[in-house]
Amino acid sequence: MSMSVFLCIAVIALLLAAGLAVDGAAQAAARRTCQTAAAQVARIGVDAAASTRLDLSPGQAGAVAVNAARRAAADLHPGLTMTAEVGRDGRLHVQATTRIGTLFLGLAGIHELSASGKATAELRPRDAP
Repeated sequence: MSMSVFLCIAVIALLLAAGLAVDGAAQAAARRTCQTAAAQVARIGVDAAASTRLDLSPGQAGAVAVNAARRAAADLHPGLTMTAEVGRDGRLHVQATTRIGTLFLGLAGIHELSASGKATAELRPRDAP
């Protein structure tokens, strides 16, 4: 095998390794952003429902939490796709997703990577002393 063939293979391997490192780090950062955003929005939703929980049924308080979470998601994180819903367990579940463009992996035909994060929040009444 000639030296030029070996060099071509080595350059391709280095570009793929750089792509995995750089684009993988960008994807990890996007995951952290999604996780943080989901946790923030879930907390905002539960906090909004806290004051109404005394006057409303659990289902109505859940709707207040979901609506507050959706408003917060739209206001604070417009670049993320977020869903919020109250599960059967009565907890507010929030999921954030995004897609990021790649720098090096585009050479291998991978032009976007996805990232997501989830958070769950529950309003718990304080125990009476």
